[in-house]
Amino acid sequence: MRRVPLSLLLGAALLGCPQPGTVCRQDLERCGTTCADFQSDPGNCGACGRSCTAGEVCANGACKCRPGSTACEGRCINFETDPQHCGDCGKPCATGEVCEARRCKAACELGTSTFCDGSCADLSTDPNHCGQCGRACEGPQSCHQGICTFDLVAACSSVGEVAGIQARTDSPTRSALGTRPTALAVLHDLLLAADGIDQRLHQARLSTVGGASFAPYPSPAAIVPAPSQVLVDDPYVYVLGRAQLQVLQRGGATPSVDGGVPSDAGADAGLSDAGSDAGEADAGPMDAGEADAGGVDGGGADAGLWASEGEPIHSPIDGGHFPGGPKLVTVATLDFGPDAFASGMAKLGKSLFVALRGAADGGGQRVLKVDVTTPEAPAVADSFELGALSLKSFDGGVALPRPSSLAVQQGALYVALGNLDPPGAPAGPGMLARIDLSTRNTSTIDLGEEDCLDAAFLASDGERLYVSCQGAALRSGPPDFALLSATSTGVVLVADGGAPASAWAMRCPDAGACIPPQAGHLALFGGKLYVADQNGGRLFVLETQGGQLVERRGTLADAGPIQACPTSPGSASSVDDVLAVP
Repeated sequence: MRRVPLSLLLGAALLGCPQPGTVCRQDLERCGTTCADFQSDPGNCGACGRSCTAGEVCANGACKCRPGSTACEGRCINFETDPQHCGDCGKPCATGEVCEARRCKAACELGTSTFCDGSCADLSTDPNHCGQCGRACEGPQSCHQGICTFDLVAACSSVGEVAGIQARTDSPTRSALGTRPTALAVLHDLLLAADGIDQRLHQARLSTVGGASFAPYPSPAAIVPAPSQVLVDDPYVYVLGRAQLQVLQRGGATPSVDGGVPSDAGADAGLSDAGSDAGEADAGPMDAGEADAGGVDGGGADAGLWASEGEPIHSPIDGGHFPGGPKLVTVATLDFGPDAFASGMAKLGKSLFVALRGAADGGGQRVLKVDVTTPEAPAVADSFELGALSLKSFDGGVALPRPSSLAVQQGALYVALGNLDPPGAPAGPGMLARIDLSTRNTSTIDLGEEDCLDAAFLASDGERLYVSCQGAALRSGPPDFALLSATSTGVVLVADGGAPASAWAMRCPDAGACIPPQAGHLALFGGKLYVADQNGGRLFVLETQGGQLVERRGTLADAGPIQACPTSPGSASSVDDVLAVP
């Protein structure tokens, strides 16, 4: 029998040869006895055991300097602040000088600068000095308000994961969180993920510490059934379920005795079981069920605000703002009725506007104005009926507004209208309702049936409104009901004047050339629009140029879409929510 030299066996082990029995899902590769993502893992970048150096990130299988730094003399250097390479590689400042904004100076001059070992760093944005001097963000993370975090987070509900993405590397980092995370929000340095299966609000660290991304806190808060949106207005957190609005309050940041998160005693008080069956919580895209109808950026518009009330917050150190957890406790619930199908909310001042998608005789087809002046006692203050709007139904058929997400822009409230027939198919063009909050006048905006059917999600940059349209879906039969195609799905840009200005179609370049996409949630970050795909687990990236939508990453662009969530043959991969971290 031929003998194999021990040195070869050791070499094979060091190179991470796959071990028998290791089975990895489609988006991962075998590496020793574990599975690794060769596209984003800095310890296995492009191949098993290939590690990136300090200051590098792994993006699309290659080690690169993190955004804001440049390769120089074998290291990644920030020319903005490095006194040895101030403004360019190999340009040192004189002894005693500092480097600020690429210039050598006698001292730091800008009001945003802090002196950090010869550098003038902005502790709110510098990934090498994030929150405090010398605190470098790990991996593909940026520095937001002194917190190391990803720029965007996507909810991969099909596999029970969340994916963090740095906008300029576009390489996702995935971690398990709950069973089916469907709605996301940010509370300081925490990610909040509402899970309709667990019926819990999971909490995880946004900062990667010791290589661990989205490290979860134990004992997540109990929430209402079938959550569709989470909105943060610290110290309060609003969770919108199918039949109820739940208000939670942050109880403070004092660590518990055992260092964990105390149980949310009393958090189940007042929580209804209406619609809590697995069929409702597990509903797919909105045309396949009502429970998943969502809102704008998972409530991210008000996320990340610094506290003005409640207990003091810890400084952002390695233990995080909440070493013992935020202690979220339910302080109120507001019932809408079991058939209301609450689908989206938006906050303006002391009012919370809630869209009800259900049948009119069940309290739906309207927008409620909820007074939250005292969040512990929310009360319906007004109601805007949508059932009488002219919806331009096809062939004079029956059309229902089916409102979903909401957005406030320049003092008006915009409501996405699916415009569907009773079974849930498009019965007219995708539309918006515009409610003038000063006069209560309600008008409609026709988005055009060629560009938009089943308007579903909204995002606003303050001047322009972006509308995501789910389209008309053609599905296979039972038991899978797989998406075969979707027509008139994509994004419509509505200009300041209230008329559609540009449209973009989400589609494959040719029939059968890619997994059929279906447009979902939207997030704005860095001047780009990120469009979630509810069927292929992807994020498409658009820009607005000259008033027109331009695809930067997608099936028709030079660069493909971001594969935020993993796919597997024969099953859909849904990005149920995507948010931009403040």
